[in-house]
Formats: sequence, structure tokens, C-alpha cells
Amino acid sequence: MNLEQMTEEDIPFDEKHYDSAFERFGTEYVCRLLGAPLYAVDPVDRECPCCKKEMLYVSTVTEESYIHKRKLIPVVDFLLGETFIYFLFCKDCLVVKTEMQGT
Repeated sequence: MNLEQMTEEDIPFDEKHYDSAFERFGTEYVCRLLGAPLYAVDPVDRECPCCKKEMLYVSTVTEESYIHKRKLIPVVDFLLGETFIYFLFCKDCLVVKTEMQGT
């Protein structure tokens, strides 16, 4: 696994570029850290379950595209059932929350 700088293609600014960035997610990489999240369906609920403040977006993990199976992670199939797992963090409560969305 390696960490790569996001490119302009990974940071959408309109609907066309959003679709392109979303298509790359799962085919060229399986995890996004920080930056702007890509939502599979709707924006995630960022409310902290403890203090009710807005949580910080940390990352999203998705499965490797079935078309590109075993090319990104050659030693094992990385499948999550066509879902996206969003990780959020509350710095006040030190709570991590996840939310799943499917396509």
C-alpha cells in the first residue's frame, strides 16, 4: 500500500468531474484520506452521536472494482459488496463513527 497525492481529477468541481472522480475510486485506488468525500448516494450524517457537533471527514474505503479485481491488491480479493464506508471523527469526544452507502 502506498500514499499518493490526489490529483485534480480526484477533486471534482462539477457533475462531469464528479462522475470521473467517482469512477476512478475503486479502479485506481480503494481509500481516500481527508480532502473532499465522494458520496455514493447522499452526504453522510456528520453529527456526533455524543455531543451533536459536526464531525470531521477522515476517509472513505471502497472495494476494488470487479473489472480490475486483484490488480490493486494482488495477494487477496478486496470486496465489500459494492459499498463505501465513510469514517468520521469528533475531535471533542474522540469518537470515530462510520456510515455505509451502496451504489
